[in-house]
Amino acid sequence: MRVADTTTSLIFSKYGSTLYFATFLDLICKAQYQIVQDMAASHGDGPVSQPDFEWVQERLSVEISRPFAQLDLTWLMLADTLEGLRVFFTRYGWFETTITVLDDTAGPVGYGSVKYRDYPESGVDVQSRYQREQV
Repeated sequence: MRVADTTTSLIFSKYGSTLYFATFLDLICKAQYQIVQDMAASHGDGPVSQPDFEWVQERLSVEISRPFAQLDLTWLMLADTLEGLRVFFTRYGWFETTITVLDDTAGPVGYGSVKYRDYPESGVDVQSRYQREQV
């Protein structure tokens, strides 16, 4: 299988027991975080010049932004933020939320949210639909 938009391919073999999806994702997130930490340690950490990040999977969105004129948010802090989200949700449950990113010396360096997006084609709000399904 070719990894999309890369020059890397993977060959899978010796299939075994079924994996728990959430456990697998948790493990992959930990591994990616360790890679970022190691890269920052060996190459140095620098300020994030891009003011906004958004990652979307289906209708779930994670957004992280930094104040426009402020460059205190670093790449490692951004990785720390995503790791903090993983740890928080694993510990307390999975729900929409807003966050403020604080640095011990610089204070607030960013803000963000984890939320469902609306279905623009139907006008249906995903959160409302989810709440109705839970009742």
